[in-house]
Amino acid sequence: MKKTTWIGIAVLISLAFTQYSFNPNIDITLNPNYELTPSDFDIVVSQNQNETDILQFSVVLDEGHWDFTGLQPGMVAGSGTANFSDGLCDESFANEEGGYGPAYVCGPSNDTELQIVVVVDQLAGSEAYFFVSIISSNNPEYPVGVSPAGVILTNLETGCEVDVAYLQPDSGNITQGFVSTMELQGLFINPAAGDLMATSTFVPEVYSDPPEDFSDVDILSIIAPVFGCTDPAALNYEPGANVDNGSCEYGILGDMDQNNSLDVLDIVSVVGIVLGNITPTEYQLWAADINQDGSVNVLDIVELVSIILTP
Repeated sequence: MKKTTWIGIAVLISLAFTQYSFNPNIDITLNPNYELTPSDFDIVVSQNQNETDILQFSVVLDEGHWDFTGLQPGMVAGSGTANFSDGLCDESFANEEGGYGPAYVCGPSNDTELQIVVVVDQLAGSEAYFFVSIISSNNPEYPVGVSPAGVILTNLETGCEVDVAYLQPDSGNITQGFVSTMELQGLFINPAAGDLMATSTFVPEVYSDPPEDFSDVDILSIIAPVFGCTDPAALNYEPGANVDNGSCEYGILGDMDQNNSLDVLDIVSVVGIVLGNITPTEYQLWAADINQDGSVNVLDIVELVSIILTP
């Protein structure tokens, strides 16, 4: 048997036992995360270089639901970005030692940056279908317009699900690394306060041997809203409040002792802060910054003296 034939057989055997790395990262956030309120649903997905591309992925939430009220075909329901390198990645069997074995050799990297919007396609009962349109691209391979990517939102009997068919370069089915973001704006209704479980499942374009998807579980915290003044510089600051209700009340700039008047004692307090002899409260930091430039210094002392001396 010829040497080239043995090489061919070795190549085929090597292909059969190739293990492809597939370890995507996903980060899910809700904004805001208060119970029983509409939230933006944000998904950030990333991969390292030389992993197999993502074909599609889904996120199942054990509570909460999608709100399709007011959605109409053609409406923009979300936005996002995709940033990746798409230099050509071709399979090669010549390794650095001159032998043979599977490897991926990528050409020069050209960073691609896309801006996308998620647009309502059709509504069907408990499901809503969306297409992804590219609105800005620096790579002619990904032209502005409707892309192959798509999103499906489904309300389940308990909880809900989002399925995403992905937009990625197919350079040998191997990515050079990427980060994508997607925000579904105000469509998710949070459940009651407590822990929300989000189970993500990714399907690769190229399976390992044996085939194996990638799963990830995130625990999201849903909290009860506590309304009040959330500004520490306010007179009525409420440390336990997490939702500002516009009730914050402020004193008089320069009134360090909060006696509703400006006098020499206030000057002494500001000087003490500037010299480092006084550790101010949040309110005192605000009151001592007479010119509101974000810092307390000699200029504030000069301005306070001028205000007090001016009839």
